[in-house]
Formats: sequence, C-alpha cells, structure tokens
Amino acid sequence: MSADAPCHGDTSVAIVLQWLEQGGKPGDYAFVTNNHFDIDGFIGTWCLQNPEEALRRAKVFRQVALIGDFRETDPTHPATKEALRIVCWINQVEKTHFYPPFGESREERTCIPKFEYFLEHFEDFLKDPTAYRDQWEAEYEQVMHDLAVWASEDTLIKDMGDIRLRIVRTPRPLHYYALFAQTQHCDMILSQYDEQRYELEYKYSTWVDTTRLSYPRIGMKGLAEQLQEREQTGARWKGNDIADSGPILRLNDGTLSKEARFNSPSGREILSSSIDPATLGRVVTGYYREHYRGVTAKRYWTWEEIRSLETQVLR
Repeated sequence: MSADAPCHGDTSVAIVLQWLEQGGKPGDYAFVTNNHFDIDGFIGTWCLQNPEEALRRAKVFRQVALIGDFRETDPTHPATKEALRIVCWINQVEKTHFYPPFGESREERTCIPKFEYFLEHFEDFLKDPTAYRDQWEAEYEQVMHDLAVWASEDTLIKDMGDIRLRIVRTPRPLHYYALFAQTQHCDMILSQYDEQRYELEYKYSTWVDTTRLSYPRIGMKGLAEQLQEREQTGARWKGNDIADSGPILRLNDGTLSKEARFNSPSGREILSSSIDPATLGRVVTGYYREHYRGVTAKRYWTWEEIRSLETQVLR
C-alpha cells in the first residue's frame, strides 16, 4: 500500500494499523505478500495475520517501524525501549541466522526463510523478550549508550530548517538509532566526528512516499567537487547516486558496499579530512541553499521532477 492510499502513513505498519483501526478485516483476504524482508515489512505482515494483538500493541509497533525503517528513535516516547528490544532482536537474528540487509541478491527468493522464521518465533518473543536477551541485549545497550552520548554536552546539534539539514557534532561515530534520533523533520544528516571525520547522508524517508513535506534529493557530485578542491589528504570525496535508498557523501579509499553503508557509522571506518568542521559545514549548507533557492518543500516528489532538478544543478 502506498502513502496516498485511503489509509495514510509513513510506514507500512502505520498504514496497516490505520486500516485495522478503521475496521479492516484481514480475514477477507487469502494472502499477505511481500517481496523483500525488512523490519517494517515483517511487522506489517505479522499485524495482518494477528490483527487483535497488533491493535493491542499498536503504539509499540508504530515505533518499531519508525526505528527499523527510518532509524528515527524518540527517547521521550514511552514505547521506545520495548520497540528497541524488538528491533535489535530482529537485527541480530537476521544477521547471525541468515544474512544482513543487502548481503545477498535475489531478495525476493532469499527472504522467504527469514519470514518463515520470524513469523514462527515472534509471538514467543513478545511473550517473554528476556528469554531472548542474549540475542538483543548487546545492540540494545549500544544504542542506549549512544543515545546518552547524543543527549550529552559532548554532542552539539544544529538544525538548518530552511534546507531540512541536521548537523550533529559528536566525538565518535554513533549507532544509527542514536544519530538519527528525533529527525522526523530532517531530510539529511551531516555527522561531524573528532579527527575531522564526516559523512553526509540522505535519509531513507526521502526515497519513499510519505505524508511529510520534504525537499527533492539533489545530486552530490557538485558538492563532492567543491570539497575535493579543498581536500589535501589525497583521499577522494564521493557520493552515491540519489536513486540509492540511502546515498552517503564521504571520503573514500575504495568503494563502500551497500551492505556496509546500511550498517551503522559505528561499524565502518571513516577517514579523516584536512577540512575543518566549520568550513565543511559552510560548504555543505551553501551548496544546498543555492540549489534549493526557489524550491518549495512538498509531498510526493516524482523521480521525473527530481531528475529534472538534478539536470539543472549539473548545468
């Protein structure tokens, strides 16, 4: 279901739950289908198969979907800790028992054992998450620790509302669920770590249709060229195509795989730049302010509109 369907939502789970809350009857249908495995898709599928329990846990499952799909943790939400336990359990079992996201091709086939496993075991997990503690606790504790760093005086957060960019200056790379905490109003995250290590990333929420206002993605090539003119380390600035689900601009000494990019920044090497944080921030914000001049944020950008704007940028 898409976000412009009669039941609106930013995640599949939100759409499913709204449909159930409006009286939708899954028993009228013979099948639930999904051609790939991710947390939002799995939970949405499970909710359609278990509608009464889904409605009882709706607040938790909505948070699970936002964390799993968009990495948007809200430390102030009362359901966050329970949602994080679910997400971390799925993450770790998926990696250790099967393969990590983007770790194999032909996802429409290789995802089937994942669905079979989680559909069989999820109800038991919900009854007693502590019985599965050894599978979720390590990542959960990492997220909670990084959220404490994110909320501390060691981290400076600055939101550029006019270009929907958040700049996060923090000592070291964080887990995504901490780095992207409370970023529902942002399209991009510029992370700045000690030793002049940087990454700029478009959020996945700008790749799918949502009910949110957003700016269209703009190609990173021109920004990479501006940064390269200032870079003195010999490493190359490179960004992914804007059609990628989560394009990242960063210094590269090789090609970072899709699997590695999907992993948290805390799990990958980030090279040091010769550019100081203030200069890098000015270049990045200047680039987007220039190219978003005259552009109005809206919902449901088409790829034709996005590519047309990118063509203008490259001229």
